[in-house]
Amino acid sequence: MKVVAKLLLLAFSLLFASFSTAQTNLSLYISSLGSAAITQSDGKVSLLVLAGGNDQGEATAGSCVIGANLTKVEGGFNGTLSPISTGINSYNDEQAQGKKISIDQRVGSIVISDVDYIGICSLDASLINIYKEVQRDDKGYKSVYAEMINLAHEDSLFLYKKGMRSEAMAELAPYASYYQSNWLADKKFADAVIPALNDYAYFLQENNQAADSIPILNDIVGAAPKRAVAWLNLADSNWAVGKQEEAKVQYKMYGDLMAKSNQKSKVPKRAVERVN
Repeated sequence: MKVVAKLLLLAFSLLFASFSTAQTNLSLYISSLGSAAITQSDGKVSLLVLAGGNDQGEATAGSCVIGANLTKVEGGFNGTLSPISTGINSYNDEQAQGKKISIDQRVGSIVISDVDYIGICSLDASLINIYKEVQRDDKGYKSVYAEMINLAHEDSLFLYKKGMRSEAMAELAPYASYYQSNWLADKKFADAVIPALNDYAYFLQENNQAADSIPILNDIVGAAPKRAVAWLNLADSNWAVGKQEEAKVQYKMYGDLMAKSNQKSKVPKRAVERVN
């Protein structure tokens, strides 16, 4: 009996460890001239910072984006810069090599106390700053979320095109876990968020996780029923999990939308064959 009990305890411990490392987390912050996100995905803690914005924290011509891999230490985080590719700025592994960052963690805020950004950002970039945590019920949460998921999306597409599919998926996973479906009805917000969520759902499909993509895609087509590619992705996911009848309806919706926009020639063969 003792042996059985020990085996059960070991199995539970392994299950708990596996669950813990699979968890995702997202914390958003805003400073006087920028925004930041600390994410956790598959046990990896990462930082994404936009600095040099205007008084509302929005990007300007002098803005700079950095990414970093973080390690939890007493009182905060230490880390090293990681390569990033966004529409604001980009830098590669060689440029990031050896560049470090230190973050103090306080109640309700973080402080980027030291960061080596020479050669990456302009010397007057306001990276070293106090970043106040934005709670989900705060008025400005959606705006910060939209800004940060947009940057993460741009970088994830770069990773995906390099063949780094798991890294691309991991970058968007925390954001996909923290949106609310009713947010997608806000057009200003949705313009940044829906493309990111749609691509994340596609990444899930590519990773044989079609079932996980379906709730996200249902939210997207519910909020943006004229988004043809989302109907195609939803149909593909339902087909993959054995829901062929639902998929046929969605392939038909996709085909109709493509025809209305004079893009019928771009409809993939499977979307036609599976309807018939």
